[in-house]
Amino acid sequence: MQVFVALEPVDMRYAFERLSGLIRERVGYEARCGALFAFIGKRRTTIKIIFFDGSGLCLFSKRLDRGTFALPDPPAEGATHVEVDDAT
Repeated sequence: MQVFVALEPVDMRYAFERLSGLIRERVGYEARCGALFAFIGKRRTTIKIIFFDGSGLCLFSKRLDRGTFALPDPPAEGATHVEVDDAT
């Protein structure tokens, strides 16, 4: 399964439609393609993951009680997302 992490923080108030638009704009995929797409908030304490399960879009959200999420290093300057695999 493909997993993409957006490198730029997003407003955690965004829901299905806006996140789907960001997937199209920043990653170049459709939200219903079967991949997981992760978005991290500005403070890096919240994450939203959106994916298509075959019957509709699912949106998961998590907020850390302490600590922050670490973002992977960008593959190139100006990159908007990273594809995460088993080796990453």
